[in-house]
Amino acid sequence: MNTEKKTSGRRKFLNGDGGMNLKFVTEFMNRTGHTTTSIAEKMGYKSRQTVFHWLDKDDMKISKCYELFEACGYTIKFSMVPKSEGVIDCTAVVNMVTEDAPRPDDRRLGFMSRAIAKTNMTHEELAKALGRRRTAIHHWLNEVDDCMISQVYETAEALGMKVTIDIQPKGK
Repeated sequence: MNTEKKTSGRRKFLNGDGGMNLKFVTEFMNRTGHTTTSIAEKMGYKSRQTVFHWLDKDDMKISKCYELFEACGYTIKFSMVPKSEGVIDCTAVVNMVTEDAPRPDDRRLGFMSRAIAKTNMTHEELAKALGRRRTAIHHWLNEVDDCMISQVYETAEALGMKVTIDIQPKGK
């Protein structure tokens, strides 16, 4: 018999106690007052379960991340920058701007292709560092233009970079 107490609906990830991959999503939710239910409704889902699943697993496809922010009236832009020497490092740098106009971006994983190009690392070497086949990297970048958020962080780490995330309202 399950003797755990039921929660009031605010899971650990909304209180900041969850994982790090989607911390920027939970921070966005906390700052804007969105809930798993309100995001699910904006994205056209019949229930909040999909959004809850992403947050509970601390991962989602980057394409769904773009859809989430688009549905909420925001743009999101990912990039990778070299890690700074002598600076306390974190998983990602998140900038939330509330008044600036969004900047146009190209493909979803264009930032990842540009980051790889800035290094001397080949797709073969990157795949080896990630414990994957080269075809996986090719698939992400050239075939589906999509991958999991956790794979973005893993790739940045393998390249010696960190992820930056800019979130801005649309059309302001």
